[in-house]
Amino acid sequence: MKPKKEKNPKLLQLLRKIVTVHMKYSIYLSVTVDYRILFKLTMHETVFLINTIKKL
Repeated sequence: MKPKKEKNPKLLQLLRKIVTVHMKYSIYLSVTVDYRILFKLTMHETVFLINTIKKL
């Protein structure tokens, strides 16, 4: 058994957060791509849409 590190729980929490955020972003990105095809948005509008989503 390895001795437990002090930072471990915090690191695990951070990792979980990153994974959750990453999953959310990949869903958002696929959604924005779909919307872009649907509404034929320009690149600028797409970037704006993604930035708006990020602020949520």
